[in-house]
Amino acid sequence: MKISIIGGGALGSALALNYASNQKKVIVWNRTRKTTEEILEYKFSNNQRISSQKCIEYLETTNSIEDVVHDSNLILLCIKAQSVYQFLKKYSSFLISKTVVFCSKGIDSESLLFQTEIGDKFLNKSHLAVLTGPGFAADIMAEKPVALTLACQNKKIGNEIQNLISTSSIRPYLSSDIVGAQVGGSLKNVIAIACGITEAKGLGDSARIAVMTRGFTEIKKIGLVLGCELETLMGLSGLGDLTLTCSSTRSRNFNYGKQLACENFQTNEKTIEGKYTVAAACLLADQFGLDVPIMKSVNSTITGKISIDYAINYLLSRPLGKEIE
Repeated sequence: MKISIIGGGALGSALALNYASNQKKVIVWNRTRKTTEEILEYKFSNNQRISSQKCIEYLETTNSIEDVVHDSNLILLCIKAQSVYQFLKKYSSFLISKTVVFCSKGIDSESLLFQTEIGDKFLNKSHLAVLTGPGFAADIMAEKPVALTLACQNKKIGNEIQNLISTSSIRPYLSSDIVGAQVGGSLKNVIAIACGITEAKGLGDSARIAVMTRGFTEIKKIGLVLGCELETLMGLSGLGDLTLTCSSTRSRNFNYGKQLACENFQTNEKTIEGKYTVAAACLLADQFGLDVPIMKSVNSTITGKISIDYAINYLLSRPLGKEIE
């Protein structure tokens, strides 16, 4: 069976190269028609050695939706979270009979919907899944060991996907908590921005871990009120992904937080999922009357309503209370 990947960015290219290297047929769709050679060059530019001939034999590219879904029953959707709604609105007719795995991490800033909730509007609900967890694209590409969460409510389909997308280095663990997997993957980006700010401000490792831990409490608040399982939030897609994203300079959201704290702030990075998800997260929290001071502080600094220093002083001057309420 052929694996189809929609999106030739960092994650889509990394997965494609990993699968091709493990002799799995894969085709990548990209709007600009990124060629096989360009995807291979992406690996070379990241100092990864690979046999070109080995990958070319199993890897192809296209900018045709018809071609990417032809003879393929599995679609990995690796486009930006904020682009998913419009993409499915335009192309869902080509995907309606396919199994679609959502790989981006974010809440749509306009509809406040998670990725599979958008999918529910356009696709076969019983054929949707989520692939998420602590896995940097560079590690996937380099075939370093990566453990991920594969969430699917249909156990039979989940098992089929698990067998197809696993390789010698990618180990997906099954979960039926499809919303919980998305909550952790989406909201950890917001907390990573806050951790990047603490890093840039020189507040120390203790402060960064405090922000990460208290941020995790906010993630749990939102997750539990949405019906997520606590076990999911404590697993790879929740605490695992949060820990990785909040402690590595390879994290785009962490680096965005560092840049945000600089006086001459500017960034050319386009895919900062947390930048858009944070507004949606705050609106969700308001709907349920949840106290999420870290997320709201991040949102207010991004929108320019408050300064970084004011946000830090605000968080440090909040009334003392219980750790678990």
